[in-house]
Parts: sequence; structure tokens; C-alpha cells
Amino acid sequence: MFKSLQSMNTRVAIVIILITISAYLMQNVITRTVYRNIIGYTQKESLSNAIDFATHPEFNLVIEEMPEEIGQILSAARAQTNSNNNAATTFLTYRHYLIIAILAIIIPILLAISIAINRRITSPIRSLISATRTLSQGDLSTRAKPNEHYWDNYSLALADNFNSMAGSLERLEKERQTMIADIAHELRTPITTMQLRLEAVQDGIDPLNKDLIRSLHSETELLSSLIVDLRTLSLAEAKQLNLNQHSFNLFTLSEQLVTRFYAMAQKKNISIKLEVAPDTYLFADAERINQILNNLMSNAIRHTPKDGTITLASNSNEHGISIQVINTGSALPPEELEQLFNRFYRSGQGRVRAEGGSGLGLAIVKALAELHGGTVSVQNHDETNIMFSVFLPQNYS
Repeated sequence: MFKSLQSMNTRVAIVIILITISAYLMQNVITRTVYRNIIGYTQKESLSNAIDFATHPEFNLVIEEMPEEIGQILSAARAQTNSNNNAATTFLTYRHYLIIAILAIIIPILLAISIAINRRITSPIRSLISATRTLSQGDLSTRAKPNEHYWDNYSLALADNFNSMAGSLERLEKERQTMIADIAHELRTPITTMQLRLEAVQDGIDPLNKDLIRSLHSETELLSSLIVDLRTLSLAEAKQLNLNQHSFNLFTLSEQLVTRFYAMAQKKNISIKLEVAPDTYLFADAERINQILNNLMSNAIRHTPKDGTITLASNSNEHGISIQVINTGSALPPEELEQLFNRFYRSGQGRVRAEGGSGLGLAIVKALAELHGGTVSVQNHDETNIMFSVFLPQNYS
């Protein structure tokens, strides 16, 4: 506060000094101009010499001794000199009134100009302050409204950054609300199922047998899986999940994965193809890469129709290794492809809970890939195939 007042006082003092100097210079210019027009001379010394000459005691004797024409000229010059002297004396006497008049005119003009310039300069800041205040009050839809004709480039850049920040906050808030609603929904369903079954046992409607215990155990496994997935996803997105990176054989890991999913694929008569070179080595966290491939394969088996095919392939270059999981299935619209990695998103083709999964598998794939510095994408490979791709840069440092 003290620094702000001190800065304000300094600026006021500077403005007063500038106004005083301007008024003095203007007064000096006006005085010189008016003074010269009054006395008809360019210098004060000329008037002083003329006055000394015209007021000399022997001036009349000189005129009387000269011819009549010259005497008339000198008499006229003396009269003009006396008139100029009186006018100059009067002007110099009231000159301070001129300074006051100049100040009375120039100060309002300078103040008006300074206020206009100040408002023009501070307009972007005031607009951003207003938007920031509204944003801090919880209105995440607020945006800065820059004027491209009056705002400078720095202010426009600041407004763009503010709008980007506000957009990110609004998007994150919507995702948070959606995630909370989805988690509540996912937790409510198995809990409600268990509660109803247990109440039926308490009321004597259903007997407590192995089938009921098996059903309740299945619901608890689903809850446990959901909690584990939520924890993994939150740690990965917060960059708090530690990676134990080392070099390992990707072919060996992929072969073990295919063996593990073989029985599930056989139930739907799905064939699995492995197209990974035996000498493919990957520098990453083997456990997390196994989790990525496990989630992608689980998703592929759920969505691959009977008698379909799933292909697990990889290729590498000097930049890194790309892993693809391709499964037969109907092509998805672009707007649905963009949402597949969102939490709890379920496609229109019916990714239902009965088929297994918590709805977080693909979101975890994306988070773990980004944690390795990689990327993940999905696209329609052709009209009958969908391809998930995970690219992992190879940084051995």
C-alpha cells in the first residue's frame, strides 16, 4: 500500500513539474511574441536606448536647432517611443495574469489527455481483472473479450492465454463432475445388487447357498477391480506412478499375453495373430506395458464378433516402437473414436458391465502411455477393422 501511494505521488509530482515547465515555456513564447508586436523592436535594449534618447534633457534643444522636417520626425519618434514604453510597462506589469490564464487552459487539456491515454493503456488490464474476478467467483464460462483494434500484441496474447486457461479449467471441471457421477453410478450398481440379495436372504426369500455366495463374490471382485483401476488412473494422471524401466523382450511378453487370452478367444471362436519380431526389445516398465496390452486385448475380445480376428503387431524405427492391436468389428464414427479413451465411456455398441471391465481400461492405457512419454490413438483400419496404436519413444539415457 505504501509503495503504491509513493508511486502515485511520484507520478503526480512528475505531472505537475511537466505542466509547470510547459506553462513557463508557453508563457515565454507568448510574451516574446506579444512584446515584440507592442514595441515594434526585436530586443529590449533597442527600446531602452530609444527611451534614453527621447527623454534626454537636451532632446528639445536638439530638435529646435534642426530643420523643421527633421524636428517633426524626431518628435513623432519620441511620441511613439513613449507610447511603446507605456504599453510595454503595462504588459510586463500584468504578465503574471497571462501565466495564470495559460495554466487555467493548459492544465485541463493535459489532464484530459492524460486521462484518455491512461484509460486507453489500462483498458486491457481492467478487462482482464474483471474476467479474473468473475472466474474466481466460480463462473468458469467467463472469457476475456479483447479488442483487436485497440489492444496491443502483448495484451492480446495475455487475453488468449487467459481464455485458454479458463477453457481448460471449465473442461476439467466438467470432466470432474462427470467422473464423480460415473464413479457413483459404477459403485451404486454392484452395491445395490449385493444389498438386495442380502436383504432377500434376511427376509427368508432366497436361501444362502453357494450360488448366492459366488454371485456376491463376483460383485465384490468388480468393486475391487474398479477401486484398483481408479487408483492406478489417478496416480498415472498425477505423474505419481513410479516406473521401473529396463530393457525387456517385447515378443516374450506378447507371447505370454496371447497364451493368457487364448481360452477367452476360443469361446467366441476368435483367432489371435502375433506379428511381433522375436528380437524386439523395449525399454520401459514391463509391468505397465503388460497392463496396457492386457487392457487393449480385453477390449478387443469384448468387441470382436464371433469368428473374428485379433492381431497384435509392432514395428520400430529410430524414434521408438509402435504397438498395434487390430480387431475385426464395425467402423466407428469419428466423434465416437475421440471419446473411447474417456473415463467410463461406453460405445453405442454396448460395452456392458456383464461383459466385464470397469470402463476405465482405455483411460488407463492412455495415462500409462503418456507416463512413458508416448501417445495412444485409435482409428478405423478399414471398414471391418479397428486399430489401437501405442507409440513409445525409446530413451535409454
